[in-house]
Amino acid sequence: MELGTAGSILSYALDLEAKATEFYQKSIEGNISADVKEAFEENNQRHRKIAKTLDRMRKENVTEMILEPVHDFESDDFVIEITHIQSTVVVAKKIEQTILEYLRASAEKVAFLPQMKEMLEDLASRIMKNSNALNNLGSE
Repeated sequence: MELGTAGSILSYALDLEAKATEFYQKSIEGNISADVKEAFEENNQRHRKIAKTLDRMRKENVTEMILEPVHDFESDDFVIEITHIQSTVVVAKKIEQTILEYLRASAEKVAFLPQMKEMLEDLASRIMKNSNALNNLGSE
């Protein structure tokens, strides 16, 4: 799907965040080790905060986002596919990497909206914390 406006970029980011929180919540409720559970709980909490930030940005800047077009940006390049064959840590790493790449690419696409670009870059740095926490875990 083409992401033709800044608003659609934020909406898709919210969709990715919803998938991440759903994955983490289901995993936390499952049978995972204490260290993985702790990392997943922290990541889940960060994703919830990120979603709130994205939603606030979308509501506060709706006028500018509708007017400015974005070109050559597709959501198909940033799809989260969760397979239950893979370990939960491997899936979590893929989720974090996909969202990180999406936020970085989105920031480049909305450079004409400096406040939004800065917010997306900040959110990407938060996602890096999630990735770093996962890199300290084995595969479960």
